[in-house]
Amino acid sequence: MLKEEDDMVTPGEVLGNSTHIKPGKGVYLSRDTNTIYASITGRRSVIPPSPKSSDQRPTVEVIGHKAHGPVPEPGCVVIA
Repeated sequence: MLKEEDDMVTPGEVLGNSTHIKPGKGVYLSRDTNTIYASITGRRSVIPPSPKSSDQRPTVEVIGHKAHGPVPEPGCVVIA
């Protein structure tokens, strides 16, 4: 079971089975059932495997709504 990429997901939502995809950030794996679940609310993203990788399963991640770009440091110029 693999949903469309960029779907919004919520904690506990099933994202797939570890026989077909690898768990990444923002998810957890139930070792009893090999099921991958979302651990945070956010957008689901699937990352294709590297051509050089021996494991050719894609990686599923959940990117939370609080994931932002770089945080400016004192002295940085910010254009809003």
